[in-house]
Amino acid sequence: MSTIEDRLRDQLQAVAGRVQAETLRPLRPPTRSRRDRVVRWLAPVAAMGAVAGIITGVTLAMHPGSKPSPPARAAPLPSSPRFYVTLRSWTYVPRPTSARIFPFEVTATLRSSATGAVVDAVTVVPWPAGFKPTAGERKLPTNLVGGVSASADERVFAITAYGHVYLWHVSATGQSLTLDTLRTPTAVAGWPAAISPDGRELAYTYTSCYGMHGCRGGIKIVTLGGGPSKGWLGPLSDYYRVPANLAFTRNGRQIQFNLDNGVWLLNAAGPGGALLTDSRQVYNSGISWFSGTLTPDGNAILTTQVRGSLGDHAGRAQVRIVEISPQGGRLLKVLATTYVGYLGSPDRPLLAQRCALLSVGPTGLHVLLQCTRFGRFDGSRFTPLPGYPAATANGPFDSAAAAW
Repeated sequence: MSTIEDRLRDQLQAVAGRVQAETLRPLRPPTRSRRDRVVRWLAPVAAMGAVAGIITGVTLAMHPGSKPSPPARAAPLPSSPRFYVTLRSWTYVPRPTSARIFPFEVTATLRSSATGAVVDAVTVVPWPAGFKPTAGERKLPTNLVGGVSASADERVFAITAYGHVYLWHVSATGQSLTLDTLRTPTAVAGWPAAISPDGRELAYTYTSCYGMHGCRGGIKIVTLGGGPSKGWLGPLSDYYRVPANLAFTRNGRQIQFNLDNGVWLLNAAGPGGALLTDSRQVYNSGISWFSGTLTPDGNAILTTQVRGSLGDHAGRAQVRIVEISPQGGRLLKVLATTYVGYLGSPDRPLLAQRCALLSVGPTGLHVLLQCTRFGRFDGSRFTPLPGYPAATANGPFDSAAAAW
């Protein structure tokens, strides 16, 4: 089984073998530039909720002997996404004496994956018509219900926000073209939709409920621009059991998803039907809250682990992003690590959000993550990037999403 670093080394060697000496230009001194201070394969792991009393101390674990690169002055590595998109949700908090409902706005920003510089931005959900903040109100991040995914050519980004799906079309150079709203009345509001590599299909989670008898969670695929749709429903359940973290495989013929305790692959070329009949489980973690993604080559799973002896009142947990083997969960690589202190009973899914895998590039070689800092991980190199909120006591992921 090869790790991210091995696959990256193989790809670089293949590129180097195709280069002819006579085509190389003389090297020039790099030009000085001012760094800007100021979302692809997997849909981002969106997180909601807050927990009181989490105290965090953080460290970033890298491959032995490596050092983090300075913020992104180098060009993207081979097959690296050119852009990433950050999604933020905002509100104005009224004064304590005000009783009106908080309004909200959702914005999407497209940035260079090499430098983090802003290329363009769009308002996905505007403030309510006629809204004006009154004196004493503050603009603050608020809970984001949704996420973002991208087509392979980075020309279409599927944005999910508060139960609605939007398609953001951009030019080859990243300039905003159009923002279209899709009607997906049965979509589950909290889970991001996934766009196919060719940008022609959209997959999203939906439910079909039967009163007091329970609900069935499933996956629906719609053809963009008009065309048939098809769906797969899971077994009837009396609790909230829906597929999560949808993502198309590189060839667009399968959809991976998380359900119960593992990773599954759905045959998306079929006509629709029973979810588990047309799917196969490729990894069983043995834990009910598992969240992870299979790399495009199928050789590894990227996930977050919470480790340590967690007591009932207070303690300190190790949270890390790892690459594991689908066969038995053998550890292949540790990408990043953080240590989180907590008070009260530990909530493992919430602790896992403190060191989160956000998005995997289409080749599986490049990862967006947020642990001690937000940035990209290439092989054994971490490069910090701007545009994503830092960790806080309530978790950094309730007001943002990111993907490429």
